[in-house]
Amino acid sequence: AYIGPSVTTYSHLNPGYRIFTIDGNYSGGSYWV
Repeated sequence: AYIGPSVTTYSHLNPGYRIFTIDGNYSGGSYWV
């Protein structure tokens, strides 16, 4: 749910961020990397 707007926000910052966010959704720590 919250991962949606977060991807759009960091989309221009890091195109691969959304990938880490999806994997870090259940990990809860990958999105920090």
